[in-house]
Amino acid sequence: MKIKKRKTGHKNMVKKVVAGIGILTLLLSALPVYADEPATGIAAETQNSVLDPEGTVLVVGKDKVPLKKAYFILKYEQSVMQDMLSGVYGVGWYEMEAGDGRTFEEEMKDGVMNLLVRMSLTRQNQKELGIRISEDEKKAIEAAAEEFINSNSDEALEAMMADKELVEEVLTDYTLLSKMTIKVTKDTKVKYGKAKTYSYIYGSFSENTLSVQKEMEEEDETMIETFRTIRQSAVTDSDFNTAAAGNGYRVAMHTYFAGDDKDALAEFNQVMDGLEAGEMSEVIIVGDNQGVFLGCMEAEVDEKSLEEAKQNFLKNNQVKDLIKQMKAWEKKAVPEVQDSVWAPVDLSKRMSAYVAADGGEGAVE
Repeated sequence: MKIKKRKTGHKNMVKKVVAGIGILTLLLSALPVYADEPATGIAAETQNSVLDPEGTVLVVGKDKVPLKKAYFILKYEQSVMQDMLSGVYGVGWYEMEAGDGRTFEEEMKDGVMNLLVRMSLTRQNQKELGIRISEDEKKAIEAAAEEFINSNSDEALEAMMADKELVEEVLTDYTLLSKMTIKVTKDTKVKYGKAKTYSYIYGSFSENTLSVQKEMEEEDETMIETFRTIRQSAVTDSDFNTAAAGNGYRVAMHTYFAGDDKDALAEFNQVMDGLEAGEMSEVIIVGDNQGVFLGCMEAEVDEKSLEEAKQNFLKNNQVKDLIKQMKAWEKKAVPEVQDSVWAPVDLSKRMSAYVAADGGEGAVE
């Protein structure tokens, strides 16, 4: 199995940014985890012949990653994401499409593999980079791991294949990954070019329209007609802001640089490219039938969003530099996922994160 690169979109709720030990320590310290279904069901799953905690799930050069490491990260991520996503999609949230025809489960599992590859490559090249774990960081990692272990019941830890040594290892890897990212991207250069600002409105289609895509829901057809009314009104007798407000929509502003193909609103930017100041786009269905967009090019760059646009452009270029470095390392240590070990893992067993009301140990329901 080749490791799939994750794509982003307007409705991609899986995307997360790893910011190093600070965020992960906060999560592990503050959020005990419990199995929402009987713990014995999950614990039995981790102990059966299909799921061997010590089985190799990923090979990166000479590094062999055990299943328990991938399983712990996946289950912890599930505990954080599950309540939010199940509230939108229901109990079968993990089987719902997250974008590009892929399910949330597929996105999350591939994300864990990509993360583990970056962790492994970072470990293997840390001497070359001149990065290491300081004594203070080591103590902080040990304290965070101990607090996480003490905050969870034995059943919950077993459900995640977690122990103190494993939690320390994951936190150490996150710390090294953060240091590597800073080292590799600290000299990233950006040629900003000309900035542009447009105002816009966007409306999401209903889930039925998104999933079926056969016959548009009446409410979505009404929304499209409203957008057309706003456009016509703005063109003939009022400005965009007034026309939008008169129909119940608030206009947003976005500033971007033409060369930033990784801008979060890149699809919107493409619609607006080539328009002169004051010109409006057509009413466009965007995001593979996810919603509808209408924009108006501004005469001047919005200073409030210009700095944010610069920072985003820089970050996007840093990501490119990071990917370039990863690909160079991967040529020497080709990652290979062991499908027979990883494929049986799924998100059907519920895991939820919570803060105990009494501040005590996390429990298993």
